[in-house]
Amino acid sequence: MKTTSAVLAATALAGSAYAQANIGSIAQTALSYLSPTCLQTVIQLSSNGSALNTCLDGSLLESIVLGNGSIIAPVGNYLDEFCSSQPCSNETLTNATQTLLSGCASDLTKFGVTNQTIEFVVAQYPLARDVLCLKTTDPFVGNGTSSSNMTSMMNSTSSSNSTNGTFCATSLLTEFQSYLGEDLTISNIATIALGGNQTALDTIKSIPPTALCDECVFGALSLVEEQYPQLGNITLGNYTLNTFLTGTCNATNGTEFTLSTNGTLPTNVTESAVNSTLIPMNFTMPQTNLSIPTQFKMNSSASSTGAVESVLSSVVATASGSAVTAMKKRWIGQQ
Repeated sequence: MKTTSAVLAATALAGSAYAQANIGSIAQTALSYLSPTCLQTVIQLSSNGSALNTCLDGSLLESIVLGNGSIIAPVGNYLDEFCSSQPCSNETLTNATQTLLSGCASDLTKFGVTNQTIEFVVAQYPLARDVLCLKTTDPFVGNGTSSSNMTSMMNSTSSSNSTNGTFCATSLLTEFQSYLGEDLTISNIATIALGGNQTALDTIKSIPPTALCDECVFGALSLVEEQYPQLGNITLGNYTLNTFLTGTCNATNGTEFTLSTNGTLPTNVTESAVNSTLIPMNFTMPQTNLSIPTQFKMNSSASSTGAVESVLSSVVATASGSAVTAMKKRWIGQQ
């Protein structure tokens, strides 16, 4: 995937300046690479009262990014509001997309980002919302490696941990935090991402594949593969992603895992997004005629990682042209 010099510079600056990453400084550094016009556009789209900020519940998102403690409880509170509110309208997404493309045209060109890439990303909003709003009645509750995860769960005032079920996102984050053995704060996440915490990086590498044996993971993949069925054909050694997951999980767990690729969710997983706008793909349509954005094209000659990236590229490249056109008409305003 193409990485701009600006991102590399921001990463290098942030990594060298902070042993413990300061998210505010990182954001300020990143924003400094934008032109005044583009910066004003970003501020306009994210300002309180804007249609996009309202439907994305931007004020609660801000509390996650600017908070000092574990993100788990704030994420649960955010999803409670986000998933129970009306989705962003076609008009809101269309206007936001056109505003960004217009106000940041020169910046997008400078960083090698095409209009098609922006439109593709925005078109994933319905899928992202449905995945984020998945709930489980069988959440992760701790494996004894850390008490911080349970503290975060109990400190949440969100109904995401009520009889309605727990958001899959908070359940999986709690499990990840338990493996790390320390609070999953924004500062810690940024430090790990910038390579500033080798211990945490080593811990992440040692997480067993069985950590993926979770109905939340299988539910999310079901929704994603309904839209992009070729994702399941990613090769992991001698296995595809789907055969690896089902084989690993069924061989080591007492529960039988079945990966559906038609949007059917596991027994303990439910969808909580109000008025979902996700349009199921029609697999009877010919899966051709969609060009993939340049930024998502991978080098198929690379080895393991390259192989995965190459298949990810083909996932989008082989998606139904007619279905994607219909999606773009609805969400990008190409009427």
